[in-house]
Amino acid sequence: MFSYVIRRTLVAIPTLFVIVTAVTLLWPGAINAVFGESYSMSSNWGVSRVFFESVTLGAFAVMVLAGVVFWAVGARGRRRGLTGEAGTYAGAAAAAPDQGPPPGRL
Repeated sequence: MFSYVIRRTLVAIPTLFVIVTAVTLLWPGAINAVFGESYSMSSNWGVSRVFFESVTLGAFAVMVLAGVVFWAVGARGRRRGLTGEAGTYAGAAAAAPDQGPPPGRL
């Protein structure tokens, strides 16, 4: 039981850090408002809030799109059974007939 609580806590703390960091990076000043501090996008970055948000969320959307593309490419491998533990493939390699060395190697 104690080990379970420690593991959950050790997972929760970094997860909270990631969430706070993401909110701070995507919406600067959001955390400042919670603590009653003012935040000016134009004085800190020299750009309007709309410009900053569009560039930041646009870059975020590109990263999410790249993740979806890699997930979709990996789906083909998952359907063909090419993912899993390394031990899974050891039996398949042993059962495959020996075809000699790869081309170009002696």
